[in-house]
Amino acid sequence: MNFLRRYLRGPAVGIQAREFAFGRLLAVWACLSAGLLGVYGMTLTAPVIYDDASHVQANPAFGLPFPEFWSGLTSRRYFRFARERTYQPLVTLLHRGTHDDPIQYRLIGILLHALNSFAVFLLGWRLTKRFDTAAAASALLALFPGHTEV
Repeated sequence: MNFLRRYLRGPAVGIQAREFAFGRLLAVWACLSAGLLGVYGMTLTAPVIYDDASHVQANPAFGLPFPEFWSGLTSRRYFRFARERTYQPLVTLLHRGTHDDPIQYRLIGILLHALNSFAVFLLGWRLTKRFDTAAAASALLALFPGHTEV
């Protein structure tokens, strides 16, 4: 609760201030999530395209027992192992858990993007002390399609 009090101060004091601050945070999170699901929700049931078929669904590394998979994930041969050109071990770990269900890994991607946008909102609020500026920065990150691959 100290986190909430530090970032968002309501007009009341004590418990009422904490409830007011939590409500405002919840409203921002709900708006961001709804906006992202509205914009990117259509991708949840879209067919698998581009490199998802080869890098996610048909990746032989995802069929390995977890100790072998972890060894490849944390080794110097990561790029050959994961069939990637960029170093993304957390994404590879996520894809191992969800590779056979595109809806699941796309939904997790949307929710992580919402979480990042919410973090931008908190940072913007802390830096500017203005709700509208923080909300605009957060919405720009959330809804600008060049920033995400969900």
